[in-house]
Amino acid sequence: MDGDPFEESDPASTKKQREQVLEVARQRPATNVAKSIVAYEEQPDLSILVVLLEEISKNSDYSTDLRLSTEYYGNHLLRLCKDRNVPRRVALGCGGSAIQSLGKIYADRVEYIGQTTEHINESMSSAQREASEKNTSG
Repeated sequence: MDGDPFEESDPASTKKQREQVLEVARQRPATNVAKSIVAYEEQPDLSILVVLLEEISKNSDYSTDLRLSTEYYGNHLLRLCKDRNVPRRVALGCGGSAIQSLGKIYADRVEYIGQTTEHINESMSSAQREASEKNTSG
């Protein structure tokens, strides 16, 4: 590995994740998240990656978008720190910020999935009641 943060052990999976990330950026180009994605694609730098993760975590539309792979960016963070010989203090600071952002993204996703599941359950329960009422009155 030559230190390229876009080089992965599973190129097919990484290529798909990268395409999805770029698609998200293309869909809403004027947002800070999209601008951060483009900036990181143009210059894969540790500080830009930390800003990108912070921007994703601030916006629930993005933090709940499962096309933005936290694994993809987590791997980039590790690779950037390892392959570029980032000083320990800088790596810890950036890592801490990234973990905080990734934690918020994860929490947003758990809440979103919980709300979606609750909505589906309510819809199914309502449909079941309606069908039951129709059968008993019909």
